[in-house]
Amino acid sequence: MCYTSTILNDLKSIVVEDARQGILPNGCGPEWTPELVTNYLNNKAEGRAKAACDQHDKDYSTLGMSKSQADYNFKKNLQAAGVPDWWMYN
Repeated sequence: MCYTSTILNDLKSIVVEDARQGILPNGCGPEWTPELVTNYLNNKAEGRAKAACDQHDKDYSTLGMSKSQADYNFKKNLQAAGVPDWWMYN
């Protein structure tokens, strides 16, 4: 498993917990995410990547939406925002 996948899996767990607590959406990543990562994603493509992150947060908290569907939507939204594939997991 690559380092990026490990970080993103950790982020998913935190986002799910935040969703349960109603702390959503919050842009790209929880507070402990490295600033380099959050700045890149939050500012990529004139905010479209941040919008993808916010939508991912909302999808995780949507009753009836599976985690795999939320992650698939997120990947597609990041691609549409112009985030390079090497930044994505799966």
